[in-house]
Amino acid sequence: MITEFILNDKLAFVQAFPQIRNPDDTLITKAESHVTSSWWRFYCTMQGHYGMPSIYGHHVIVRLTALQHVGGWDETKVAEDWSTSTRMLVGGWQGKFIDYGTDDPNMVSGEMSPPTLEGQQKQKNKWATGATELIRDSLAGWMRSPLPWHYRFGLLIRLTSFPTTSLRLVGQLLVLMWIVFAGLNGENSPALDYALLSAAMLSAWLVYWAAVSITYAREGNASKALGILIFVPVQMAYTLSIMPHILHGVYKGMRYAINTFVITPKRIEYHSSIWRLVVNQRVALAMAVLFASPSLLLPFDVPGYVRYAALSMLFSSLMTVLGVLLVPVTQWLRELSR
Repeated sequence: MITEFILNDKLAFVQAFPQIRNPDDTLITKAESHVTSSWWRFYCTMQGHYGMPSIYGHHVIVRLTALQHVGGWDETKVAEDWSTSTRMLVGGWQGKFIDYGTDDPNMVSGEMSPPTLEGQQKQKNKWATGATELIRDSLAGWMRSPLPWHYRFGLLIRLTSFPTTSLRLVGQLLVLMWIVFAGLNGENSPALDYALLSAAMLSAWLVYWAAVSITYAREGNASKALGILIFVPVQMAYTLSIMPHILHGVYKGMRYAINTFVITPKRIEYHSSIWRLVVNQRVALAMAVLFASPSLLLPFDVPGYVRYAALSMLFSSLMTVLGVLLVPVTQWLRELSR
């Protein structure tokens, strides 16, 4: 990584790609290890070539001169790494992503992923708060800056990913359900309409992960190809339980400044009772109850599209509960097998 600075005296930072170091802690970290390593390899490589490089707060080397040129590390923002690297790029410096092989077991760049749903909720809440805070305070200035157009476009897409994440999650959950309903019922028109709408909301994401799986298969890495097909849906399931925390982070970032630093828990915390699990996940479970409430209409004679909507909401409710129970149940089964 140091060699990169020698070759380019305008290089402000070099961001390396990490590897999830605790993939065997829980089913969540197993899913995160497959999805994250592929995300770093494919998405960030593409971002490095065609988009805007950025600091992710870890596995990075920064040139001191460039950091001093922009007034030092931006400690006023939740997403301080993102804010600092963008200010350096606006100031005329350059950044670079490097990929030394995210699947290399000898790789020294390792990151711990939160192994529990609570940890994932706090992490995504923090990310959403940081991104939305930058939209509120810095986006307008960055869009008017002398950054190249593709930097500004990439920055806009990335910043708005968290405020729009709820739409993507709804699309992820609905598209397959509507297609199944269309095949099982003669009243196909409403279901197909919803399927097309959901597919439009999700198509790029599906194509991306399908392409990743195909790429691994063509390289002869069958385990990674299969892992993507298995663990991307697993991640979709528990991410629904994270959605209200993401939306809360968006609200915090838009409404007020954050004056406390949130540390994401990255150790396994076992729930001593079902009551404690319910208390800790009361927001996600309340959302599950809300999703399930339209199913009260199912016993009545209602139009087909209302029935389809109620069934899909019930499916979303079940997926939310599944996400809440994912780690406790799998850890309990692991203990039984010992």
